[in-house]
Amino acid sequence: MDPPVSLYNRSRLELSLEAAHQLERDLADHPRLAGLRVLEVLGLDGRGDVFAVRLPDGGRAILKRYLGPDGAGTVLRAKAELDRVAATMSDGPLRIVRCLYADPDAGIVLLSEAPGKRLVDALRASGPGGQRRLIRQASEWLAAYTAPGRRLRSFDPGHWLDRCRQADRAAAEPADRARLAALEEVLALRRAAHRGRPVTHAATHADFTPRNLSVHRGVMTGYDVQGHARFAIARDAAQFLVWSAVHCAPRVPGARRLGLPVAHLDAFAEGGAVPEAERDTAQAFFIGTFLHAMLATRAPGSEVLEEIRAAVDGYLAAPVAP
Repeated sequence: MDPPVSLYNRSRLELSLEAAHQLERDLADHPRLAGLRVLEVLGLDGRGDVFAVRLPDGGRAILKRYLGPDGAGTVLRAKAELDRVAATMSDGPLRIVRCLYADPDAGIVLLSEAPGKRLVDALRASGPGGQRRLIRQASEWLAAYTAPGRRLRSFDPGHWLDRCRQADRAAAEPADRARLAALEEVLALRRAAHRGRPVTHAATHADFTPRNLSVHRGVMTGYDVQGHARFAIARDAAQFLVWSAVHCAPRVPGARRLGLPVAHLDAFAEGGAVPEAERDTAQAFFIGTFLHAMLATRAPGSEVLEEIRAAVDGYLAAPVAP
């Protein structure tokens, strides 16, 4: 019999077991999902619990369960977004997982599995050429995902600067608190320099990192799409680039720009997700906000803390484009 939970995160084993058993009990009389078996608990958080499951017919799928007061609304929004994107990203080298079934009353969305390995694992296993190809394809994926409904707006990231200023930094060491304050000063300069410039908005992924993409035989598949959130595409790009630089750094150190590997920045630019005019304005600003968030929330003993500090120091040293 398959184990009901992954041993990937032993510290949450008891909660995971409880969630798995509760799901199976709650669906025991479900007209479509009775007899479902939980194979692995993939995530337990406020956005929704995620399970790998074996269906009554023997197939495998990913089940997301939303138990909050807006569970039904979240399910309907997620299904609508997945169905919308599936119209253009259901085949070819750039794809999205399919919505197999949705039950708003139960707070459940059933998704197809994303084949292959997670992009984060593929990047870590790749040399310079492989990383460049994968990062370029990730940018192409984001370009395809955001293609419908792109519109230009005036750039004014005051909200995001305020969020940085309000971030809890109680756990940060004194030197890192100084870095955070310096980041806020630089971000204020960048906002003043680039306010009013055009920035492209679209329905974005809103959690675009290598954890939420998979690769298999040249096909890249995206998942963990929550709903129809409209943000600057440059924000999704910046999140991906910062996360990749910290967690999937090139094996051979090379040149850096804005604190990030030039090889990553150039490969992402080649994919075309972010217009060239926005890379030194909106994208550069959002790189700073994600570096700020990483540094503010990272525990002092984190294994990636030195990588974050080096990226922040590089960002602070970079000139602000006119």
